[in-house]
Amino acid sequence: MKIIDNFLDKESFKKLQSTLLSDTFPWFYNPSKVVAKDQKRPSPIKGYESEESIQFTHIFFDNNLHYNWSNWADHLKPIVDKIKPRAWARVKANMSPINPKPFVGGWHYDKNYKDKPWADTTTSIFYTTNNNGYTILENGEKIPSLENRLVTFSNDVLHTGVSQTDEKVKITLNLNYLK
Repeated sequence: MKIIDNFLDKESFKKLQSTLLSDTFPWFYNPSKVVAKDQKRPSPIKGYESEESIQFTHIFFDNNLHYNWSNWADHLKPIVDKIKPRAWARVKANMSPINPKPFVGGWHYDKNYKDKPWADTTTSIFYTTNNNGYTILENGEKIPSLENRLVTFSNDVLHTGVSQTDEKVKITLNLNYLK
């Protein structure tokens, strides 16, 4: 796992953040954070069992759904240019609303087939807001939500997001690609 703070220059980051927080950016309702079959996956850590919670998403690109990039993808150019993968598998924005208690979103691999993680795939999470939510990996390591932070790990690492209780929204970008 690798964590890079201040991944984007300040101007590029603020521009991307303001786009994702604007009242014109298209977010789409999802009744759960991960697909139903993933929510049944047992927690590898006692006390972090998955709970039902909603989120809003925007899919910029997903090779399982379509090969066209979203009309909003130009806003991601600073990240795309800096990561420079061999190929993109999926790029998705997640927005979680505030919760009265921390909700565990559901243990999962970002890209999988028949419940097996894609080999040779990398997952990066880019945090666009500061809050007390976090990502937790199957080994118990917690990655706090700090704006302009990029965390990168192998797609075969089981992980989940934990919602925030202190800010109205938590926004992350999930980036899945071949190096």
